[in-house]
Amino acid sequence: MLRRSMTRLSLLSFLGAAACSDGGAGPKLPPCTAAGFQVTLPVVSAYTSIDPGTAAGCIVFPAASATDSAEYLVVPQLTTGAPGKTSSFRLAGDTIRPALIAPAYSAPALDDLAPAERFHAFLRLGDQDHWRSLNPQVAVPGMMAPARSPAAPAGPPAMGSQRTFKVCARLNCSVFDNVTATVKALKSNLAIYVDNAAPAGGLDSAALDTLAATFETRLYATDTAAFGRESDIDTNSVVMVLMTATVNKLVSKAECDRQGGAFVAGFFFGADLDPAFRTDSCSN
Repeated sequence: MLRRSMTRLSLLSFLGAAACSDGGAGPKLPPCTAAGFQVTLPVVSAYTSIDPGTAAGCIVFPAASATDSAEYLVVPQLTTGAPGKTSSFRLAGDTIRPALIAPAYSAPALDDLAPAERFHAFLRLGDQDHWRSLNPQVAVPGMMAPARSPAAPAGPPAMGSQRTFKVCARLNCSVFDNVTATVKALKSNLAIYVDNAAPAGGLDSAALDTLAATFETRLYATDTAAFGRESDIDTNSVVMVLMTATVNKLVSKAECDRQGGAFVAGFFFGADLDPAFRTDSCSN
């Protein structure tokens, strides 16, 4: 039982969450602020279910008063659908903390970074915010999203086949280029596309094969061992890499010279893996 005067509850449980604590052994709970999930129950004996992952592990109860000293019963649940499965959890109560400091990368701070660093920070902040500023196809609240059938295995693209990509063409991704490219190198886990409009004198077939072999034998094994297998939402069984001059043009030669040779060599666009963007004009 938790009295209403205990205004902070953090949950670390069956979602596999991990965070730092104020000291001592075991996993640590994140600081809890007034921005946490606010529990509001309309009447005595009402109840609600809270996902600690969605609430970031922080659940805030109303403060007690002279006329209201309600108590709350907190019941952890494991809802995996797998009979007999068990898990541990951790509860801790405390008063709420001051609001968190501003994100490490605020808008003015981004302007102070070199172009490549600014672009990287912009992309990762976009991943954190799920790219809502680019207007994904978000379902209307209260409406059930249409069921998605598992896609049939498409298989890898054929050597020499073509497709069109949407590529961010500005450091703030305000413009996207349509890039038509051809598969120039193909391995079990990788397909390298080269922009059909790429200038002459670029990477030849030997250089592309060397890059593909390095990815296949070293990078892929290292990345998947550390982060797990790729999601493969298009079921083609390969990671697609696009070589295009659009990336080279993200930073002008003059700006590159001013920054001591800093430029964008490549990037990963998180919206490409967000189902909300499956039909959006700015994702692949």
